[in-house]
Amino acid sequence: MHSRRIFFSAILGTALLAGCASSPAPSEQPAHASAAIPERCSTEPLADLIGKPGSQELLDQARQRSGAQRARMLKPDDMMTMDYDSQRLNVDLDEQGRVYRLSCG
Repeated sequence: MHSRRIFFSAILGTALLAGCASSPAPSEQPAHASAAIPERCSTEPLADLIGKPGSQELLDQARQRSGAQRARMLKPDDMMTMDYDSQRLNVDLDEQGRVYRLSCG
């Protein structure tokens, strides 16, 4: 019984010491890690794309202009994930395959 108590005390002590370990101060972390990535994409520079036919070229251009890291083109009745991703551009197409809405998320 005594050895079991010592064993659990040693595990508890190790866990507590691990919790005391500190991460590097913000100034010690690489500056490039998050500086180049904007918080989210922006659809403001894309207004001229509304009504244009959807294509891979348009999707690539829209992604670059919006600042998004990822982009997807959605046709009517396409299945999509509903998770929010501030770095994803959504290009929604109408029945004729033309852009009718651009959104981030």
